[in-house]
Amino acid sequence: MKQNKWIAILLLLVLVAVSLLKDELTPDYRNTLNASFLAPDHLAGSRLQTLITHSGFWFKSFLYSICFLILPTLVINYAFANKKLTRATLWLHIALIVMLYTSIFININLIDVVVVSKINRYLHSPIITLFLWAAFTLTLRQDKNE
Repeated sequence: MKQNKWIAILLLLVLVAVSLLKDELTPDYRNTLNASFLAPDHLAGSRLQTLITHSGFWFKSFLYSICFLILPTLVINYAFANKKLTRATLWLHIALIVMLYTSIFININLIDVVVVSKINRYLHSPIITLFLWAAFTLTLRQDKNE
């Protein structure tokens, strides 16, 4: 079990390192210079059209988001070896990714400001994983004491 905790910690460190690329690879035009083509004052058509015109950016951005689906799930899996917690982590991150990309393609400035920037900030960082690790640790500890 201790070896699994070390793997979880190493994966968490990888997650921290990968999160440093957030301002290069995420589809939030307000924080990512590479996504500036999505800004309302630069975009002539639909954001869906940019899937073709900027396919390289979208491919890298989506792969980057997938890293934040896989790594947190692996961290929780190795830290707790509990299928329910691992699945909960996976589904939470899937929901966040779907919400992020759906919010982007809705193409409403208010949603960009209120939703996209917030989801992007938390999804592409280790904050959620750290929170889940702490919450699951406390919950499991409490269950043992009862």
